[in-house]
Amino acid sequence: MKHSVCALVLALAGASAGSGAPPAAPSDLRAVARDGEVALAWSPVTGAESYTVSLAASPGGPYAVVAKEIPATHHIAAKLANDVRHRFLVSAVSQGGQGPPSTEVNAIPFRLWPEGDEWPYTVRTEVSDQHAFFHLWLPPHTA
Repeated sequence: MKHSVCALVLALAGASAGSGAPPAAPSDLRAVARDGEVALAWSPVTGAESYTVSLAASPGGPYAVVAKEIPATHHIAAKLANDVRHRFLVSAVSQGGQGPPSTEVNAIPFRLWPEGDEWPYTVRTEVSDQHAFFHLWLPPHTA
């Protein structure tokens, strides 16, 4: 009889400790660069209550938290320098704490359209580490 009571107490203690575990790492993190910002999206994590986004200038960090307590599975990191590679991680947060980070993704924001008399204008984009350049030649605007 003593053994079965002890086993029941251990089983209950294990169940409550397991429910407070941090969530898993987010998967399928994607980044799309725009003018001065990067749109991020990821797959939901079971048990996550919110997400934290971190940013680094160098591969592997150091990372700085740029947004936390994000309730959705997407975020727009704004006010970023154009023509600079930005690296991102996302982690899920629950009552059990913050889980491990996602795999790092990166993107290079760029200005899509020129200002003033900056013609001709070259647009650069990158998809899966393949670069594409588009040279635009439009006549100046005449009113």
